[in-house]
Amino acid sequence: MLGRTVYKNTVDISPNAPGFVHPSVHRSIRQKVADGWTNLDLMKNGYAPIGPDGKQMNLHHVLGQEPGPMAELVSSTHKQYHKELHGLIEDGRSFRHDGSLNYQYDTFRNKYWALRAQDFM
Repeated sequence: MLGRTVYKNTVDISPNAPGFVHPSVHRSIRQKVADGWTNLDLMKNGYAPIGPDGKQMNLHHVLGQEPGPMAELVSSTHKQYHKELHGLIEDGRSFRHDGSLNYQYDTFRNKYWALRAQDFM
Protein backbone atom coordinates (compact mmCIF):
# COMPACT_ATOMS: atom_id res chain seq x y z
CA MET A 1 0.00 0.00 0.00
CA LEU A 2 1.55 3.28 -1.14
CA GLY A 3 4.72 1.36 -1.95
CA ARG A 4 5.00 -0.39 1.42
CA THR A 5 3.93 -3.63 2.98
CA VAL A 6 1.38 -2.93 5.71
CA TYR A 7 -0.11 -5.77 7.72
CA LYS A 8 -3.75 -4.82 8.24
CA ASN A 9 -5.54 -5.48 11.49
CA THR A 10 -8.87 -6.92 10.36
CA VAL A 11 -10.14 -7.55 13.89
CA ASP A 12 -9.74 -4.35 15.89
CA ILE A 13 -10.73 -1.63 13.40
CA SER A 14 -14.39 -0.77 12.94
CA PRO A 15 -15.73 1.93 10.61
CA ASN A 16 -18.41 2.79 13.17
CA ALA A 17 -18.41 5.43 15.87
CA PRO A 18 -16.10 4.50 18.74
CA GLY A 19 -17.91 3.52 21.91
CA PHE A 20 -15.24 5.13 24.05
CA VAL A 21 -12.40 7.59 23.49
CA HIS A 22 -9.60 7.59 26.05
CA PRO A 23 -8.81 10.99 27.64
CA SER A 24 -5.21 10.71 26.37
CA VAL A 25 -6.38 11.03 22.76
CA HIS A 26 -5.71 14.52 21.42
CA ARG A 27 -8.58 16.85 22.23
CA SER A 28 -9.16 17.73 18.56
CA ILE A 29 -9.82 14.04 17.81
CA ARG A 30 -12.02 13.66 20.89
CA GLN A 31 -14.01 16.69 19.71
CA LYS A 32 -14.46 15.27 16.22
CA VAL A 33 -15.88 12.05 17.73
CA ALA A 34 -18.09 14.09 20.09
CA ASP A 35 -19.34 15.96 17.01
CA GLY A 36 -20.43 12.64 15.47
CA TRP A 37 -17.40 11.53 13.47
CA THR A 38 -17.06 7.79 12.98
CA ASN A 39 -13.83 5.86 12.57
CA LEU A 40 -14.53 5.92 8.84
CA ASP A 41 -14.72 9.74 8.96
CA LEU A 42 -11.44 9.87 10.86
CA MET A 43 -9.71 7.62 8.35
CA LYS A 44 -11.12 9.46 5.32
CA ASN A 45 -9.56 12.61 6.75
CA GLY A 46 -6.16 10.99 7.35
CA TYR A 47 -6.49 10.25 11.07
CA ALA A 48 -5.97 6.88 12.71
CA PRO A 49 -9.20 5.23 13.84
CA ILE A 50 -10.00 4.61 17.50
CA GLY A 51 -9.30 1.03 18.55
CA PRO A 52 -11.08 -1.11 21.14
CA ASP A 53 -8.91 0.41 23.90
CA GLY A 54 -10.30 3.88 23.13
CA LYS A 55 -6.99 5.08 21.69
CA GLN A 56 -5.93 5.71 18.12
CA MET A 57 -4.52 2.71 16.28
CA ASN A 58 -0.76 2.60 15.88
CA LEU A 59 1.17 2.04 12.65
CA HIS A 60 4.21 0.15 13.90
CA HIS A 61 7.44 -0.02 11.89
CA VAL A 62 8.15 -3.76 12.01
CA LEU A 63 11.89 -3.35 11.43
CA GLY A 64 12.13 0.11 12.94
CA GLN A 65 13.11 1.57 9.57
CA GLU A 66 11.51 4.40 7.63
CA PRO A 67 10.42 3.48 5.08
CA GLY A 68 9.78 -0.13 5.92
CA PRO A 69 7.10 -2.74 6.54
CA MET A 70 4.40 -1.78 9.00
CA ALA A 71 1.62 -3.34 11.05
CA GLU A 72 -1.58 -1.85 12.43
CA LEU A 73 -1.56 -2.35 16.20
CA VAL A 74 -3.93 -1.46 19.01
CA SER A 75 -2.23 1.31 20.99
CA SER A 76 -2.34 -0.58 24.29
CA THR A 77 -0.72 -3.63 22.64
CA HIS A 78 2.01 -1.40 21.22
CA LYS A 79 2.61 0.04 24.68
CA GLN A 80 2.48 -3.32 26.48
CA TYR A 81 5.07 -4.89 24.17
CA HIS A 82 7.12 -1.76 23.48
CA LYS A 83 10.45 -3.30 24.51
CA GLU A 84 9.94 -6.41 22.39
CA LEU A 85 8.60 -4.48 19.40
CA HIS A 86 11.49 -2.01 19.40
CA GLY A 87 14.30 -4.45 20.17
CA LEU A 88 15.89 -3.99 16.74
CA ILE A 89 16.42 -0.26 17.27
CA GLU A 90 19.63 0.74 18.99
CA ASP A 91 19.45 3.60 21.49
CA GLY A 92 19.30 6.94 19.70
CA ARG A 93 18.94 5.32 16.25
CA SER A 94 15.22 5.92 15.70
CA PHE A 95 14.28 7.41 12.35
CA ARG A 96 12.31 9.98 14.34
CA HIS A 97 15.59 11.76 15.11
CA ASP A 98 15.88 12.55 11.39
CA GLY A 99 13.51 15.41 10.54
CA SER A 100 13.12 14.45 6.88
CA LEU A 101 12.36 10.79 7.68
CA ASN A 102 9.92 11.80 10.40
CA TYR A 103 8.15 14.15 7.95
CA GLN A 104 8.11 11.36 5.34
CA TYR A 105 6.42 9.04 7.83
CA ASP A 106 3.87 11.64 8.96
CA THR A 107 2.94 12.25 5.31
CA PHE A 108 2.68 8.52 4.63
CA ARG A 109 0.58 7.92 7.75
CA ASN A 110 -2.03 10.53 6.75
CA LYS A 111 -2.26 9.17 3.20
CA TYR A 112 -2.35 5.60 4.49
CA TRP A 113 -5.37 6.08 6.74
CA ALA A 114 -7.24 7.96 3.99
CA LEU A 115 -6.59 5.07 1.61
CA ARG A 116 -7.37 2.47 4.31
CA ALA A 117 -10.84 4.03 4.67
CA GLN A 118 -11.68 2.65 1.23
CA ASP A 119 -11.63 -0.87 2.70
CA PHE A 120 -14.80 0.08 4.61
CA MET A 121 -16.69 1.86 1.84
